[in-house]
Amino acid sequence: MQAKTNFTNMLACIDKSGYTNILSTGGYWTLFAPDDAAFKKANINGATLDAATATKIVTYCLVASGYTSTAAGSIPTGSNIEVAQGFFTIVNGVTTPYAAYKRRTTYHDRVDTTTVPNYPVYGALAGQNIKVITQNTNSPFAVTGGTGTLLYDPNDFNFKYLPYFTPYYFSANGLSSYDYNFFYPTSTYTNSALNFNVLDGSVVNGNIICENGVVQEISTVPQPLLSLEKYMASKSNYSHFYNFIQQYGGLITYGLSPDATSVNTNNTGSTAPVYVKQYSNLLAFSPQNENFPSTGGSNAPQYGGWTLAAPTNSAFDAYVNSVLLEHYPSLSSLPQSVVVDFINAHMATAPVWPSQIGNINHPNYNAEPFRFNANSDVVDQAICSNGMFYGTNKVQATNVFATVYGRAYLDPAYSIMYRALSFFTSFRLALTNPNFKYTMIMIPDVTLKALGFSLNPTAGNNTTPGSGINYQAPGTNSITSGDAQLERTINLGIYQTPANELSNVSQPGIYSTVGLSSFAPEYVKFSNNQFYASGNQDNNTVVTVNPNYITCSNGIVYYPVSGNNTVLIPTAPVSPITSTIGQDIYAKGQIAPVNGVGGDPYYMFYKFLSNSLLWNATTRSIQGVSVGTDYTVFIPTNAAIQDAVNNGWLPGTGTGAVKAANFTPTAPSDVNLVTNFIKYHILNANQVVPDGKKTGNFVTQLFSNDGNSVLLKINNNVNAMQVIDGQGRIANVLPVGSIVLADHAVIEQIDTYLQYLDSTALSPNNPNPNKY
Repeated sequence: MQAKTNFTNMLACIDKSGYTNILSTGGYWTLFAPDDAAFKKANINGATLDAATATKIVTYCLVASGYTSTAAGSIPTGSNIEVAQGFFTIVNGVTTPYAAYKRRTTYHDRVDTTTVPNYPVYGALAGQNIKVITQNTNSPFAVTGGTGTLLYDPNDFNFKYLPYFTPYYFSANGLSSYDYNFFYPTSTYTNSALNFNVLDGSVVNGNIICENGVVQEISTVPQPLLSLEKYMASKSNYSHFYNFIQQYGGLITYGLSPDATSVNTNNTGSTAPVYVKQYSNLLAFSPQNENFPSTGGSNAPQYGGWTLAAPTNSAFDAYVNSVLLEHYPSLSSLPQSVVVDFINAHMATAPVWPSQIGNINHPNYNAEPFRFNANSDVVDQAICSNGMFYGTNKVQATNVFATVYGRAYLDPAYSIMYRALSFFTSFRLALTNPNFKYTMIMIPDVTLKALGFSLNPTAGNNTTPGSGINYQAPGTNSITSGDAQLERTINLGIYQTPANELSNVSQPGIYSTVGLSSFAPEYVKFSNNQFYASGNQDNNTVVTVNPNYITCSNGIVYYPVSGNNTVLIPTAPVSPITSTIGQDIYAKGQIAPVNGVGGDPYYMFYKFLSNSLLWNATTRSIQGVSVGTDYTVFIPTNAAIQDAVNNGWLPGTGTGAVKAANFTPTAPSDVNLVTNFIKYHILNANQVVPDGKKTGNFVTQLFSNDGNSVLLKINNNVNAMQVIDGQGRIANVLPVGSIVLADHAVIEQIDTYLQYLDSTALSPNNPNPNKY
């Protein structure tokens, strides 16, 4: 450098910094050396600089070990500046090193005198002027001569990194001049392997080989970049977000460090205690830590870094007041998890370049794409020493708040429901997914507590594992886990509605639950803004909702009206009864019609069923119908059953056109006729209702003589369903209001009976097909 004539300012800085001897003798270095033209452009006179500023410039331009750039078209090696050592990928036998865009310099911040924010969370230190050093690791280190641990490695100086931008890195990451110029709009992206960009400048004369290293002559004067934390703190437009991080959630602590105190005493003579400012590991990263974690090789070159998007004060205030504080009285009352999720939504543990914003392959810490527009929503941007900073006029509406899940999460009046949604993974994963649309019915704490549910406040820690949802049946002293019962209850109020199918529940309808947390889908009915499941039907209760639903990013939420004190419940048979299907048929089959008028709708079907070989009178169960398995039972009207008797499809007596039903046949052929008739009217392992979703051929409980399942065909439209039997005859399902809900089953009335002729056993001795 001395032999050249265009480094007078840099040489003056080296002399003032005391690095002349270091850079003249041993060692092996890379020096990004700004030439005199760079100093002139920056309006800096090296000769008149104070020693402290000169030292900052020199140490920030100096990188341990010597690195040259690679000629265009060549694959760099570990000695080249493009490479992050230790990181290689092998594709089709070709080894390619990872690309780096930062190098660790010899500059680091020292101990600062800081006023601790005057917040109660900091206890006795609040408002005090203390000596502080930054956290330099995410792993706890034992305190020398003390107790406990700190996020501070006394052997690490938290050196800052100098960013540079090579074609190799840009190509490896699919970047272009747009990404560079987004941060440096007045500079030119060189796209040159030899004259690559460094900060807002570029290499003018590269790969100058010296006895003790490499000089890269550059056209800009690097000065230590601020960390993400200090950059955000220096901008008043982000002070509300910055102070939110500092004040709420208990995420920042100041730990006394004997190690840092000793080092500072040796350096400055001060005996004042030094504290480490450290961020909780609940956060995606510490915005003051310069050490982006390395998974192998050296951390001196970095291929990664952090990203922080800070909303402006106006954007922050608007979102906080309308979303976070919709149901909480103040920020100090927010649960820690809410604070953490909000902050982490604005953080990413990898570089997210401008062209990558909005891409799910470059997510934030909450595993979602950033939802601001780089061109219209970013009001400030900066490459910082430890990552990328975006100031935005938009808050990241994170999924855990914006989805239907967030309605329980952000409302303390629904804490029991939220505990279930958050503890059981399938609930959380489904309901926070913005790609699927749901309708959900909310269940407030006041209702669940009245039903016997409560929360164990210590649940979830090492001594009290589990969800902490307890259940105590009213009037009893026994407390058990309420997990399974509440899971099913919540499931009954969650529906997948891709076309917003349940936006109007004033008219009669039926809809399937989505079936989360290992529970099978079940059907519920609705009408007049009232929902009811099978258990509600049995108990004659309903859940009445406010028709003015809340719209979320992935669906809608209904709230129960004031005074509603029930929930959706499944049906439960009472011993000795084991089948709710049989019980429901029994309940609607007791009163006979008079002259074909009135009576219970299932009377004639039940009379044949109850006298058949399929019926167990004690348990009211049907042979072959298992508890907890899906079924659809089609029950012809009494008139249709009479028609079946008249036409010989069910046993009857008499010779006229109208026969008397023989409910107690003794002839084997008649007994089999009844059995097969009933089996043909039961769909096996399927619930099919007039919701327009399921159509096609479905297996019944009937088998033909050759052992094959006998099918029914379904034509399905919303509130209009037809059943087509083996003879091609069409039976219409009666209106939704007539459908009876059972345990994982539906019972539907049809306006005619179903016929099937089995020809598989035809023979000379048996020339007629069997009637089913």
